[in-house]
Amino acid sequence: MAHVAAFLKRTVGKTDMKKGIIFNIQRFSVNDGYGLRTNVFFKGCPLRCEWCSNPESQNRYPEFEFVKANCIGCGTCAEVCPVGSRKTPVEYDADTCTRCYRCASLCPTDALRIVGKERTVEEVVEEVLKEQTFFASSGGGATLSGGEVLMQADFASALIEALHAAHVTVAIETSGYASWEQAAKVLEKADLVLFDLKHMDEAQHRRFTGVSNTVILENARRLAKTDPSRIVFRIPLIGNVNATEENITAVGRFAKETGVNRIDLLPYHTLGMSKYEKLGRTYGCEGYYTPSEEELERFRTILDGMGLNAKIEK
Repeated sequence: MAHVAAFLKRTVGKTDMKKGIIFNIQRFSVNDGYGLRTNVFFKGCPLRCEWCSNPESQNRYPEFEFVKANCIGCGTCAEVCPVGSRKTPVEYDADTCTRCYRCASLCPTDALRIVGKERTVEEVVEEVLKEQTFFASSGGGATLSGGEVLMQADFASALIEALHAAHVTVAIETSGYASWEQAAKVLEKADLVLFDLKHMDEAQHRRFTGVSNTVILENARRLAKTDPSRIVFRIPLIGNVNATEENITAVGRFAKETGVNRIDLLPYHTLGMSKYEKLGRTYGCEGYYTPSEEELERFRTILDGMGLNAKIEK
């Protein structure tokens, strides 16, 4: 890490690096920007989308995850708890827990885990630079995702500056839900912004995500005034939520209004379902479904007919 710290000191001039909460760093991704990418997942999100595939990203703080298949029932987690708040791998007193995480760190089979860790800019940059050769050959880079990156805007801003100094391009995946003051710190520095549009109807957006889309759409408009060519609107298409011709047409009109040309259609999937059990939560998406190939192609054709570059991403 010393050589990375020295590099950042020379190129960015920062020795007092900000810290953020990161819950995963995923290499060799091809779905979140151009070329091969390393995805850095930020913890914390102001939205509560019912279909969220990364529920471990929602809370800002580190939290416990339990993998039942790994547990041998040894009781170590309860035995090592210094204040007696941990009773079993899934039961603990949150009011008395001091968050020392000994129960997870000393679990012999990795059945009890901690999701989320405080990382410095230096530490994240060092991880990303391990794949720099692949970025150069594929036109890739780093993608900051989540959760919601804008919830940790100062850390994300410092991270982008450091990655740019190391000649790594940066994409941001965002819901756009933040004050413009916070959003601008991150979005105006990014090379590519993957901007999610969950629903164009304000009431429906609030129903399915817990927040209004007013700020989101206004931030998209303001960002597009800087350079619409570096924005991609992304629509998570969920049957019985937003997979309708009316919503798709509304997205197309908004894209034309803002000058954004590319729209990615992301079919609903249930790959994150098992994560809810590990967190002790219930996956509540009964009645949702993945649009058929015919529906997806019809939506793409609608956008194509509006002169937009629409792609189905799977």
